[in-house]
Amino acid sequence: MPSTIITIEKFIIPPVGLHIHIKVFLNNKVARFVVDTGASQTVIDKNKAEHFIPNGVHRMLDALTAGIGSHNLESQAVIIKNSRIGELKIMDHEFILLDLQHVNESYNTMGLKEIDGILGSDLLEKYSAIIDFKKAILKLSWKK
Repeated sequence: MPSTIITIEKFIIPPVGLHIHIKVFLNNKVARFVVDTGASQTVIDKNKAEHFIPNGVHRMLDALTAGIGSHNLESQAVIIKNSRIGELKIMDHEFILLDLQHVNESYNTMGLKEIDGILGSDLLEKYSAIIDFKKAILKLSWKK
């Protein structure tokens, strides 16, 4: 079974939190994503979507999306034809568009780099993700 290993960046979120970030390529453009095992779906910040998906076709979703500490949000979805995490090529995947401005405002306050999206459990589960905090790596595997 082929796999890829991606280096993760670890950031301490005071007083006792930890976030991990990885590079994701969306239509050959580098994006910074938080790895979030508690997020059910992979998300792109709707404020940055045009950069990664020029003239992208978005569709409204019937359901509302909710996150911890946030209110219900209307969400949109977009298909990205070409995305990549390490050596893993992901074709025609549906990403959710959400406003992540509140996250980036918090990051700015802490002196951290802004994020472009959230890698959620949809892709983590599909590609048998293993996070090794000690080695600071994320391993993804897939069937040929």
